[in-house]
Amino acid sequence: MNDWECPHCGEEYEGTGDSEKDCGERTCGECGEKYRVVVEYEATYFAEAVEWTAPDDQKRNDAIKRGDYLRDRAKDEKHE
Repeated sequence: MNDWECPHCGEEYEGTGDSEKDCGERTCGECGEKYRVVVEYEATYFAEAVEWTAPDDQKRNDAIKRGDYLRDRAKDEKHE
């Protein structure tokens, strides 16, 4: 499958897969005319479910992410 073609003569080219290398000014290998390749992107959307978590469980989960739980546990073990 060809990614673009020369706008002057229709010679077809394939991209490298690296948009930074593929875009920019080029010279056609067939007709010698200059042209510019522009990479366009099309947005793709999807949705995923967010699982419900009880508020107390969410507080605990947030504390674990921050490290509070481990810090508090280490303090408790130190005082024992």
